[in-house]
Amino acid sequence: MVNCLVVVTRYFGGILLGTGGLSRAYSESAKAAIEKVNISKLTLATEYEIKLKYSQIQNFENYCRKNNIKILKSQYNEDIVCNILVNNELNEIFLKNAQENEIEVKKIKEEYMKI
Repeated sequence: MVNCLVVVTRYFGGILLGTGGLSRAYSESAKAAIEKVNISKLTLATEYEIKLKYSQIQNFENYCRKNNIKILKSQYNEDIVCNILVNNELNEIFLKNAQENEIEVKKIKEEYMKI
C-alpha cells in the first residue's frame, strides 16, 4: 500500500478504555478498514501515441489483446492514431515490433497500470 492514511475517530461514551484499550480499539478499527480495501498490483507502464494505417488496425488490436496492452483512445482520420499503455517489461519487444511493422511511435509519459 502506498500513500495511505487511516483516521479513526472515537466518540467518548462514558467508558474509560485506558491507553491499552484505546490502542486496541484504534488498531482493530484500522485493521478492519484495511481488510475491506480492494488491493491492486501496479506496474510501471509507458503511454505511447502510435500512428497506424487502416489495414494494420485489426492485427494491432489482436496484438494488444494478447500482450495486455491497453488501448486508451483511438482517432480515425487519414490514418489511425491510438494512445496505448504498455507494461515497461514489454517496451523493448513492443518497440521492435512497431519498427518492423512500420508503425510510428511517440512516447507520451510513464504511469502505473493495474496488472
